[in-house]
Amino acid sequence: MLFESVRKILVFVAVAYAVGGFLALAQPHGTIGLVVGLVLAAINLGLWAVAPRAPLGAMITATVLFALPLLLNPAALISIVNIAIIIGLVRGLMLANRLRKVRARLGLDS
Repeated sequence: MLFESVRKILVFVAVAYAVGGFLALAQPHGTIGLVVGLVLAAINLGLWAVAPRAPLGAMITATVLFALPLLLNPAALISIVNIAIIIGLVRGLMLANRLRKVRARLGLDS
């Protein structure tokens, strides 16, 4: 199903946040990076649970959470990992929108 693809993307983003948090430990004040990474990973796992009911809302929330720090540090956008996450989030948004249209066509919107 389409929402399973959306959920996979949310898990990918959650894992990327967790890995990034652990990598932050190598930096000064890395504990803060670890905590932030794990909190963001937990939020994305929560969005994973919500995705079957509201896939577009879950993907929009995940995208906003990812984009906010990039506004403060646009140079971070160049990271290969960030580019991969952006591609995944855009794909997830497209899938969630397609799922919304299919549900509307079938009269399954709640």
